Parts: sequence; C-alpha cells; structure tokens
Amino acid sequence: MLENKRINMILSLIIAIALWAFVIGEVNPQASRMYREIPIQLVNEEVLEESDLAVLSVSDMQMTVTVTGTRSQVNEIKEKDIVATVDLSQAAIGENQLRVDVRVPSKVEIESQSLNKVTVVVEEKISKEAEIRVRYRGEFDGEKEPITIAKSLDYVTVTGAATNVERTTYVDAIVGEGKVKDEESVILCNLYPVNQNGTMVYNVDLSQDQIEVTAELATTKTVPLEVPITEADNLEVRRTVSVPESITIKGRGADLEDIEKVTAKEINLNNVMENTTISIEPILPENVEVSEESESLLVKVQVSKMKAKTFTFNATDVELKNLAEGFDAKKTANRIQVTVVGTSEQINAIEAEDFILTADLSQMGAGSHTVMLNVECTVTTTEIQVKPKTISVKLTKIEEDDQGDDNNDQDQDNKDQDDSIEEKR
Repeated sequence: MLENKRINMILSLIIAIALWAFVIGEVNPQASRMYREIPIQLVNEEVLEESDLAVLSVSDMQMTVTVTGTRSQVNEIKEKDIVATVDLSQAAIGENQLRVDVRVPSKVEIESQSLNKVTVVVEEKISKEAEIRVRYRGEFDGEKEPITIAKSLDYVTVTGAATNVERTTYVDAIVGEGKVKDEESVILCNLYPVNQNGTMVYNVDLSQDQIEVTAELATTKTVPLEVPITEADNLEVRRTVSVPESITIKGRGADLEDIEKVTAKEINLNNVMENTTISIEPILPENVEVSEESESLLVKVQVSKMKAKTFTFNATDVELKNLAEGFDAKKTANRIQVTVVGTSEQINAIEAEDFILTADLSQMGAGSHTVMLNVECTVTTTEIQVKPKTISVKLTKIEEDDQGDDNNDQDQDNKDQDDSIEEKR
C-alpha cells in the first residue's frame, strides 16, 4: 500500500512537471520583439555647460532595440519602458565616441541593439540676439492677408554650439492656420530658430519659447517700386540690371490710402563682379508690410567681362563740318585718346581706321571756339570714351582779294581740266 502511494506521488510529480513544461513551452513561450525609433537621451549636459561647452551634433538620435522574454512579459513592454541614454559628463571639445546605455524592465532582457556608441561633436558655447519674424500658416481668401500689429518681443537670445548659433539667422514665430481674424486678436506663438533659407536649426536653446503676436487680416495694394542703384564706371565689366517695377504691400486701409509708390534702400554694385541676385529692402511706414506676393523681391545682376582698347589721334584726324563760307579754320589739340569698350571679339576687330572724328562748326563766326568732338566707330562696340571731349578751333575771315584770287585759281584749274579733256578726245 505504502509502495503504491510513493509510486503515485512520483507519477503526479512527473505529470506536474510535464504540464508546467507544456504550459511554458506552448501557452506562454519565449518570444522576442523589436522596438524601432527609440529616442536617445543626452544626460549630464549641465557638466558641459559649466565648462562653456555645448553639443553641436550627435551622429544618431534614435536606435532599434530587441528584447526577449516570455510572450506575456514581452507584450507588456511599451516603447517608453525602454530608455537609451548617452552620458556627456566625460565629453570634451571636438569629436567624442560615447557609449549608449540601454535600460529595459527587469522582466525582459536585451537581445540586441542597433547602436553601441554614437559620435558627439562638442564646441564652445556662445550666445547671440536673433530677430523674431512672424510667419503665417494657411491660405487666405481674396485680397486679404494677415498683418502683424504688435509682438510681445522683437528679439530672443540663441545659445548653443558656436556653429549652430552662427547659423541661426532668424527666429520664426509661427501663427497657426485659422488663428488670424478680421478683427485684431492676440495669438500665442511657438518660436523656432531657422537659418537664412528658413530651415530649422537644431541643438540650440532660446531664451523664450513663445511670444504673443497681435494680428488681423488686412488689405493689399500694388504700387510702383523705385530701387536706387549706384555703380562707378568700370571698364572691366558691364552690368545689366533687372529690377521689379512694382510691389504689393499690405496694411489697414487708412495706412495704405496715401501710399502712391515705395522706395527701397540704395543698392551699390561697385563690388559686384559676378552674376548675382540682391535682396531689395523696401522702406515702409509703420504698420505697413510687404505682401506675400512680393516677399522675394530681388535685383538680378548679369555681369559680362569686358575688354578695353585705347587709340590715339591728333587734330589733323578731326574733320570739320559746316564751316561757314568765307572762313578759314585752324584746329589745335593735344593728343586725343579714344577708348573703346566691348567684348574680346569686338575689340580684336577694331582698328584706328574704323573711327570717324568730327567737329560741328555750325553758326560759328570769327574767333576762338571750343568745339565738342563727335566720335563714331564703324564696328559695333559697347561704349566709346573720348578724352579730351573738345578741341580748339580758330576761325578767321578770308579777305575778299584773297578770296577772289582763290576763285580765279579755281576757275583756271577748271579751264585747264576742260582743255585736258578736249585733248584726250
């Protein structure tokens, strides 16, 4: 009897173990699960800040982690339960290879992780003031556009690694779609640091994350645009400038009513030696802004490389025109320099014989005169410069006897010429 009890106990134990193994293996087996895009957190940044350092970049800010355990245990794990950190306390200026520490709940184990280390670049920490500009999201009907009446703040301080701070051009205050009404309203806006292309700059801190913007829907108006452009003479290049003729502005009706044109800040082209575009800065009264339609106002400058060549002439090369009858003219001039500017092909084709120098003596009487020189070139050029631009001409009245003798001489010449023709016949 006792022996049977022992046998039954042993059998029961064996059956129990078998059932437990069955349940573990079949009902709640071992399982693995992959978790993607687990954020990597940077810890102990304050240690860097104490040394006036900041993070410029991190090679990876997300990773993949695979955990293993029983099916029920794995299914209980959420992404937030997996924590990946990088300790910055030992980082120094320059590139740092830092270990990624991954922690999971004790009920499961880490089977694999996509990253063991990341590259963290550290630079000197600096700060600067950046202007806040308001940007509006959404589309607006008809001739209405939002206008900024006021901002609670015009500038914020940007702090971070030197490269990122210097890259930050503006801080955008984004007004969400549907926030602007016909009547004036105050809107709370988030701030975002951006570069000159409007792309977000990461890894910088702002002294303030939000501001209040007072805005309303305003009307638009298109008026002529005047852009003053200055440039000194330059024989090396020729600039062709394209300027917008009009600008669309926006504001309250009363503020736009008296605006008939808009003048921009002067643009100096003296140092422009290559093709380029230059932003136009309109000068606008208070509470008037540039419409989105005219947001990208640009002066387009096309630069052509030029070649110059100088020719030298004297007074005998100048033809006098419209000399009054009965007068004799005597020309006096120093060297006349004619500089021609054009493309290499044009300049190479020009010779001194291609120039015609004239001076017009219309309605000029006896005495000394300063007469403007006129220079023409039979070959196409871009520009002709003359130095000096005048010559001196002295007109003397011919005495009648002299004039008569001249006429007699001319008559004799004509008679001799007729006799010669008769002889040839």
